[in-house]
Amino acid sequence: MRTNRITLLVLLALGIFAFYACEKNDDDFLSKDEAEQLIKLEDKEYGRNADRMKFSDSYSDTLDLLRVSDYFFNELTSNQYDDSYIEFSVSEVDFSYELKNVNQFNNITGTWTPSSSWYGFTRTSTTPSDKVIIIYPSDYGNVKATFYDYNNQNNTISVKVKIEKNNAVICNLTCSRTENTQEDSRKTNATITFGSYSIEYEESDYDYSNEDKDKDIEKIIIKKDNKVFFSKTYNIQWEYLGGVDYYNIVSKWTFGNLELNLNVDTNSNQIDNSDRNTFINFSASTKGKKVGDFVYEKDELWKVLFKFTNGEKVEVEGLMPQIYECLKHNPYSDIYWDIYDGGYK
Repeated sequence: MRTNRITLLVLLALGIFAFYACEKNDDDFLSKDEAEQLIKLEDKEYGRNADRMKFSDSYSDTLDLLRVSDYFFNELTSNQYDDSYIEFSVSEVDFSYELKNVNQFNNITGTWTPSSSWYGFTRTSTTPSDKVIIIYPSDYGNVKATFYDYNNQNNTISVKVKIEKNNAVICNLTCSRTENTQEDSRKTNATITFGSYSIEYEESDYDYSNEDKDKDIEKIIIKKDNKVFFSKTYNIQWEYLGGVDYYNIVSKWTFGNLELNLNVDTNSNQIDNSDRNTFINFSASTKGKKVGDFVYEKDELWKVLFKFTNGEKVEVEGLMPQIYECLKHNPYSDIYWDIYDGGYK
């Protein structure tokens, strides 16, 4: 992404904690005690689910073995490099994936086993002719990865990956990338399942030929036992007109029954001269009822607080530490620390 994308992400980071004011009545908002109880419950539940996922055997096996299989696939095609790749990252659970040279699939079909060659594998069989099977070195145990259902048509490349350990499937991955030449955009879709968990990922990245505009849309859903415990969507747009940068950001996070909605609509002139609360709106709600707002207050530097519906304000990190960690690392952690820890006035 271009340099102006950094400024755009700064705005999204600013919007992580902001203010949204609305009228309220006894039927459409939670009291301070109700809100505090809900936030602490969902914060604890999100942290528990995320930790159980990241520290589960199925997650660690999947992450290690999938990365190894991707490395093998990439090495097998390294002398046939092209621009066909599929990649995505889910920072909330420290998961990333990259598969290079996907269009070379038909050139490496068959079964590959460990060897002493420069890339570490020898094709010991040309069958199956429609799959790439990689047998892992014995150090990994009885493990194999199968790449299958490769397809390349209508500007879309897609492939599936299955990893088996001791003849049991421990991971399934389906991924694709679509190029839209008319919109100058790239769309990535992926679904991965392991153990009792699943991650669904979707991103549309618009690399306009006009370098004075940009857009990125992302959606992530994480489930345990087919029940959503975290989701995120964001839509970021930037445009440069008449010497001014214009930004529009719409995002939503859900942590169980707690929903956070962000809206930023501003420009570079307003950013330099206005109160953050006038152009960054961020509210918390549950099942249609208002929970509270995130507000900026400035002493020497800007600081962020959570404001309950009765007007009482508290520190965000103390109220929702797990959600706080998720937001600050997603997806702009370097910029976030500059802002939140005193680097932005």
